[in-house]
Amino acid sequence: VGGAILEGSGVDYQRSRQVVVFYNGKYYGIHDMRERFNKNFVETNYGYDASSVTFLKHLGIKVEASNGTPDEYLAMLEYAAAHDFATDNDAYTYMTQLMDMGNFANYMLAEMYVHNGDWPNNNVRVWKSPESPLWKFMIYDLDHGFDWEWGVSSFSSGTNMFKWVKQGGRDNGSCYTSSNKAFTGDKAHCFHVLYTKLIENPNFKRLFLNHAAVMLQSYLNAENVRAKAKFLAGMLNSEDVARDMDVEAYKERRGTYPHGFDANGERLGPWAEERDGKFLSEIQEEFGVGSMTSVSITANGKGSIVMDGMTLPSANYKAKFFAGNAMVLTAVPEAGSIFGGWTGCEPVAGTPETCVATVAEGLSITASFK
Repeated sequence: VGGAILEGSGVDYQRSRQVVVFYNGKYYGIHDMRERFNKNFVETNYGYDASSVTFLKHLGIKVEASNGTPDEYLAMLEYAAAHDFATDNDAYTYMTQLMDMGNFANYMLAEMYVHNGDWPNNNVRVWKSPESPLWKFMIYDLDHGFDWEWGVSSFSSGTNMFKWVKQGGRDNGSCYTSSNKAFTGDKAHCFHVLYTKLIENPNFKRLFLNHAAVMLQSYLNAENVRAKAKFLAGMLNSEDVARDMDVEAYKERRGTYPHGFDANGERLGPWAEERDGKFLSEIQEEFGVGSMTSVSITANGKGSIVMDGMTLPSANYKAKFFAGNAMVLTAVPEAGSIFGGWTGCEPVAGTPETCVATVAEGLSITASFK
């Protein structure tokens, strides 16, 4: 479910299907057969030559490559650790040439929403290729998400994910730090250096809040969680489910976590309903933003609108955004079409396809194409 709710968000996840497994004639129950995260995932899903892909696994201060080398990624981490993005916008601009900021924001929001305790000090996957030269981050291993009752040191259902990220996750891990400035030596290679440093930049903060608004309303919410859980549960035959529930090895494990386990995923809905409000409150507290207000963004004609690096879910998108936050919009005409102009948004001098608006009640923006 954690991956399925991200379909269309620009964040990679492992698609899967449930299969009944027999091995040497012995029944082993229902298993989740997933795509494998490696260079071939990129080739299969993007059409890029697998041999050209750099694919990395990031665990604590260790970065390992299953294809290519980690050198450029490590250099990026070290650069982020060494710069003050609050005052150095050139440094931020340089980082935008290395990593996909929109993907990164959506990835961080997804991990935070599902409340993954086994992250950010673990389970980070990242890739790039010559055809897609900006680093992209991938959702991987959400077993400790959705407040499933595993034991994660110093983590609980009440843990604030912004604080968790900025401390580097587990307090007994190699990346734990009591100060978000302490990114020297090996700690410069910790994944959470990226968010902790970048969020100090006003441009990234603006982008992050706008992406949060779209993610919460279009992807990370109880309605979507319920729908995806129902869809996945519907793939299973009820007789297979009953037989799977009788496998002794699994009975013991399920009994250990009675709160978290549910064969039909029905407990995820109530969890998400509570999480929706809780995570929104965490965002408002973290950034000092208040209420959300309705905004309408429309692409009129043959073209689309990209908001702070994010393609909107529909050509006529109506949603709530954080009042007072600016947004940067870019008009993208389709082949054979040209951009005609903006309504309700101030064009940027020298780049008329881009405009800037401040979120306020009743804001309505239209990009016209002809």
